[in-house]
Amino acid sequence: MLWSYDFGTELNEVAYHKDAKGGSLIQIADLNNDGKAEVIIGFAEPLNHQLDGRISCFSADGRLLWTTKPGRALHFGGHLYEDRFRICRVLVLKTRRQPLIVAWGFHHLYFPSFVALYDADGRLRGQYWNSGHIIKMAVHDIDVDGDDEVLCGGCRNADGRAFLAVLEIDNLWGQSPQDTLGRYFSPDLPP
Repeated sequence: MLWSYDFGTELNEVAYHKDAKGGSLIQIADLNNDGKAEVIIGFAEPLNHQLDGRISCFSADGRLLWTTKPGRALHFGGHLYEDRFRICRVLVLKTRRQPLIVAWGFHHLYFPSFVALYDADGRLRGQYWNSGHIIKMAVHDIDVDGDDEVLCGGCRNADGRAFLAVLEIDNLWGQSPQDTLGRYFSPDLPP
């Protein structure tokens, strides 16, 4: 064994298997360009609120480098949605500078869902919120500028329609377009 880490609890083993379309909560990549691969894991632990909805990064020798939690309590249409988010997928983006980490998560029980962007040190670089569900996420350099963009698709709660969003990594802030007086708009988020 190269290394192990004790999370202090059992994990939901099935959540960490790659799905048929290649989705995963675990990624291995050299995030800081030091020639050594880091391990990034997003947690989907509905029975363990200490881990659920978090993202952790480990060094090549198994040291915990950082942990972050992208979700937070938010108001939508006058109702408070508590901080109960689950990570669905974690990917590594290629850029002209340093690789970035993107995660997609959703509110456990209801909406919203989010895409969160982090640098190699676990600092939040951007976050996009959708008042509905994100169902798929991918990364690709669509404009061929050397930086991957984030593509996500899903449904919008306000009208029940499908959406596709292409998000630039240099400007990944805000929420899906909504009527500011409607129940799917959050005054806690930038438009």
